[in-house]
Amino acid sequence: NANSGIYFHTEYQDSGWPAKGYEVQVNNSHSDWRKSGSLWAVQDVREGVKDNEWFTEHIIVKGKHIVIKVNDKTVVDWIEPENWTPPEGMPGRKISSGTFALQGHDPKSVIYYKNIRCKPLSPDIDDSQEGWYSLFDGTLDGWKASENKNTFSVKDGMIVAHGPRSHLFYVGPVNDANFTNFEFKAKVMTQPSSNSGIYFHTEYQEKGWPGKGYECQVNTTHSDRKKTGGLYGVVDVIDNAPSKDGEWFDYYIRVEGKHVIIRIDGHTTVAWTEPDDWSQGGRKISNGTIALQGHDPKSTVYYKDIMIRPLPEHPW
Repeated sequence: NANSGIYFHTEYQDSGWPAKGYEVQVNNSHSDWRKSGSLWAVQDVREGVKDNEWFTEHIIVKGKHIVIKVNDKTVVDWIEPENWTPPEGMPGRKISSGTFALQGHDPKSVIYYKNIRCKPLSPDIDDSQEGWYSLFDGTLDGWKASENKNTFSVKDGMIVAHGPRSHLFYVGPVNDANFTNFEFKAKVMTQPSSNSGIYFHTEYQEKGWPGKGYECQVNTTHSDRKKTGGLYGVVDVIDNAPSKDGEWFDYYIRVEGKHVIIRIDGHTTVAWTEPDDWSQGGRKISNGTIALQGHDPKSTVYYKDIMIRPLPEHPW
């Protein structure tokens, strides 16, 4: 019947429940239904572990992404939305910075802690230029187009996608064209009513839409309602594109573990974690190469400054 908690991003407070930061619940049989591993009142767990047995709580905070594991089992996997409104009466429940705190809840609760460790992590976005590799040297060397191969060309230092359906797969030397965890960035420009996409974790396919990997949508004013910055068919940006025709925009993709982030001009449009029971055929986190899409003869899309940075296999 004991209750406690572990706060992070908090600060010293002389009395009352800490107003700043999040609480990770420690409670296996107390009357509070929120059990060990809960991100209290944000993403709660209804089943605890056993009293009188040691268990581990592992808390990972990277950017706005929070993962909580109890005995190595993930019980919380949550991303704080950009428009996050904290629970009523808890305005300080938000990602920021700060210290840790352990909670003594009430006179009837007895909780023991040991082996308390913290490992600072790198920021969600590393602005350094170390580790980045160019995938485009001004030619199509290292790239292989499917079916209608003339859909892709190079002009003035840009890859031009214009013509019947085709996909341009990276097959060059960087990481043997096989990426698992990575950061990707490119400058993209659409023309009116044009459609394209950037695939990751894909593989060369001679005909059709790629069956393996995810597509990150490129579409400002094409009739498809799914617009630039969406993870196509999974987390879509509907109707209101964050890009403009005739203007270059920055396209950023980050994949770590099962977590996918897409940003357009620095604005996050997708922050999604693939569920453990996810079943969408070839649309799943795995590994593979990058591909650019030539969608149709009426579409013209330009790509340049195409870069990738492989990330460690196990970022945490």
